[in-house]
Amino acid sequence: MKLPTSSTFWETHRPILFFLGAWAAVNIFQAAWLPLDPDEAYYWAYAHRLDWGYFDHPPMVALLARLGIDWVPGALGVRLGNTVLHIGTIFLFWKYLGKPAAGAPFRTWASLCLGLPFLHLYGLVATPDGPLLFFTVWYLYLLQRFAERPDGKRALLLGAVMAALLYSKYHGVLVLFFTLVAHWRLWKDPRFWGACTFGALLFLPHLFWQYQHDFPSFRYHLKGRDDPYEWGFTWTYLLNQCLLFSPLLFPLFIRALGGFRKQGAALALIIGFWAFFLYSTTKGHVEPHWTAVLSFPLALLAFEYSKDRPRYARWLRRAGLATFACIALARVLLMLPIPGFKHPFQQKQWPDALQQLAGGSPVVFENSYRDASEYAFYTGQPPYTFTNVFYRPSQFDVWDDEKRLHNRRVLVLIQPGGLPCKACDTLALPGKVRLTRWADSLQVAQKVRLSSPDFPDTLYAGQEPSFSLSLFNPYPHAIEPKKGNMPLNIQVVFLEEGQVRALVPVALSDGGAGWPAGRQTALRARFTVPRLQRGHYQIVLGIGTDYLPPGWNSLPMRVCYVPGQGGS
Repeated sequence: MKLPTSSTFWETHRPILFFLGAWAAVNIFQAAWLPLDPDEAYYWAYAHRLDWGYFDHPPMVALLARLGIDWVPGALGVRLGNTVLHIGTIFLFWKYLGKPAAGAPFRTWASLCLGLPFLHLYGLVATPDGPLLFFTVWYLYLLQRFAERPDGKRALLLGAVMAALLYSKYHGVLVLFFTLVAHWRLWKDPRFWGACTFGALLFLPHLFWQYQHDFPSFRYHLKGRDDPYEWGFTWTYLLNQCLLFSPLLFPLFIRALGGFRKQGAALALIIGFWAFFLYSTTKGHVEPHWTAVLSFPLALLAFEYSKDRPRYARWLRRAGLATFACIALARVLLMLPIPGFKHPFQQKQWPDALQQLAGGSPVVFENSYRDASEYAFYTGQPPYTFTNVFYRPSQFDVWDDEKRLHNRRVLVLIQPGGLPCKACDTLALPGKVRLTRWADSLQVAQKVRLSSPDFPDTLYAGQEPSFSLSLFNPYPHAIEPKKGNMPLNIQVVFLEEGQVRALVPVALSDGGAGWPAGRQTALRARFTVPRLQRGHYQIVLGIGTDYLPPGWNSLPMRVCYVPGQGGS
């Protein structure tokens, strides 16, 4: 068999090589130029502590960021792994669509690439969606080949890519589920089950990490995002799908979706994802990018539908290039300092101003893992956050860095619009306004665990129930709750449908003078039941720092609330 010469290879692959080279050059230049988005700074913090899992996401985004920052400083280092991987995404997309040759087929493929907004975004920024796109298109390509000719080698590679898909983002579960439903005939093949078993074994380290940390990611994604239903969640979701797959391309995708049925896995993925997230709007806001993986099956159907329809193909190319012109303009505007034009990738000036104010003292951010991450990236100072019941936890709540702050002088940066604080100062930073409070001897108690075996299951307005309170201090330091100018306090938090309805201070019978390190402390407590609407509430026991709202220091307890005389 005669092997192709280098000149033959170049002639055959010139269009795709030129396209990939130009795409990579533009993305690398812009990735180096633009400052980090706050979420990217958060993943940069991940990357400095590689682990098998994180509170919000699996570890692939951290691994890619770490590969970059070990070689290149600054924003480009954080994004480099994603940017390089994205070239592989485009190449696999080309193979997935059958390696379109030079001429009309290649121009149609290139127009689709240029017109898909998500392919531009995730070739530029460091997010979990970048590797999710890469492993999704690789998985779809391998699944297609495995269905055509199953064998042991393909089974092992398919299993490995399945695991990588799950290590990228939890949405990979949906990709696997909907595509395997479409390929139900594979369930009879033992090699397919071998692929699934191999992928599951590779994913075990992450599941073990979740077990070690009490499944924080699953608790958050499955339970932590339930909000009261609003009609706006649904219509915003539907509108976003039309806009973010390009308003010009979207009608053409729908046309192909209704007239082409040969690609069962692609159809199942599209219909399944859209239906699943449409249902998710009943539980809260659905982020537009959660359906980004549909870029590939939608493009596949449109490309296949265009093969024997020249007029449709011409419209597909025109719509793709017109969308690209809009995207290119937007990418240029991101790089220009236009007065009054705000975007997530603006130059950050506030971290330096805050560092000068802190004067070497640690800074603690209330309810903002994003600000803490940006501050750490731009100043090199360790990031610290305190999360309370008005905000959701983050990876900073999994780490135990806050113990370094115990008994130290600390600057606390407080979100405006919360509980009134007479002792706070207003700080106007470049682009931000925050409240500040100096703690002269901060008492750290974020991970103290509270529980009550005899907390009443029925509460009446105005009564003063007494209950036993068990307090476990896991820290290596003793806690003096009354010490310093920001003493600690224990509160009962009333929640309804995830919303805080009341914060009630708890009086301790013995005063809670001290909580020894690594020990359980038994206390007696009482509080006055507030006036609320009749119904069932969740109760959380939390520890607050001075006037700040309490944290999540106990598991939720369900109670029945009955208004007393004069109640609502």
